Amino acid sequence: MDTKAKVMALIEEGAMSAASAGERYGVHPRTASRWWKQYQERRLTRKPGGGRPCISTPEQDAAIRQPFSTAKILHARANFPGSRETVLRRIKTLANTKTRRAAIKYMKSSREKR
Repeated sequence: MDTKAKVMALIEEGAMSAASAGERYGVHPRTASRWWKQYQERRLTRKPGGGRPCISTPEQDAAIRQPFSTAKILHARANFPGSRETVLRRIKTLANTKTRRAAIKYMKSSREKR
């Protein structure tokens, strides 16, 4: 079940508001409210099998679920058919998380340390 369907299910059950259900699954509250409004107006959900088909096998997906490894290493190790960017997107999808970049910290000069 995709994220949109999960959010719609929570709202439809009456368990949560659109904003709360969206936040629970990492969706912005306004986006969840818009989805709910569209759902009520048109009863639209994602069609099964819609979108681009997966280019990797479940075994390749399992092989790229290694923590503390770079996309380049995972791409080579899993013999993944897509690019390194595809590996990053697949990791994000499988983990149901958003990728984050490390903060850049600059060294303080001796004057700033005082």
